[in-house]
Amino acid sequence: MSKSKQEDFINFLSKVPFFTEVKEASLKHLCIGLKEESFGKNENIFKKGDEGDSMYVIVEGSVKIHENNYIFSTMQKGECFGEYALIDDEKRSAAVSTLERSTLLKIERDSFLKVIANDSGFSLGILTVLIKRHRDIDAI
Repeated sequence: MSKSKQEDFINFLSKVPFFTEVKEASLKHLCIGLKEESFGKNENIFKKGDEGDSMYVIVEGSVKIHENNYIFSTMQKGECFGEYALIDDEKRSAAVSTLERSTLLKIERDSFLKVIANDSGFSLGILTVLIKRHRDIDAI
């Protein structure tokens, strides 16, 4: 990955809610293992029951989280999905498909865990975001 592409990804990820508490140096470590993937309209990214070993961040486009014809949610640029797969070994709980041509950043579990093991700042940032999410749910 070129240095300018890496800087673009760091800048982009720093604005993604899941990574807002993660410092730039830690995002740089994460970018080493990033993969950029492109999908056409109505393509499956994964199906319910697939092995979960990665999360995705939407760079361009939009996706739907669904089971058969029921749509649980739609997501757009700057949102992420599949993050539970980075921590547990559970199968995917729903399918995700594109609604239009989409570009995604794929973060694989091995890369994520390697950064967590070697960068305490990254771990603290992710934990802070997860705790904030949990507090928001508790407040409902």
